[in-house]
Amino acid sequence: MTGGDRGLAREVIGVFLDNAGDYLAALDGASDLAAWKGAAHKLKGAARGLGAWRLEGLCKEAEAIGDLDGERHALSAAIAAAIDDIRAYAAGGAL
Repeated sequence: MTGGDRGLAREVIGVFLDNAGDYLAALDGASDLAAWKGAAHKLKGAARGLGAWRLEGLCKEAEAIGDLDGERHALSAAIAAAIDDIRAYAAGGAL
C-alpha cells in the first residue's frame, strides 16, 4: 500500500478513520436497499485500498443482502467493530 513508508501509512489510515463516521452514517441512514448497497460498496473500496481485508469481506456481505430487515443491524455492528479495530491498531503505535 505505501511501499514501507510508515509516515504515509499513518496518513492513509488517518484519512480513512477521518471518513469512517461518514461511511457508518451512510450505512445506518440508508433508507432503501440500493442506498445500503451503495454505501457498503463505497466502504468496501476504501477498505480494500487500506488493506483492511476483514472489513472488506464484511462489506461484501453487506452488498449481498437481499433486504434491510434481516442482517442489516448485525452487519452494521460488525463493520463498526472492524473500524474500531483499525482505530485501535493505529492508536497502538503499530505504525
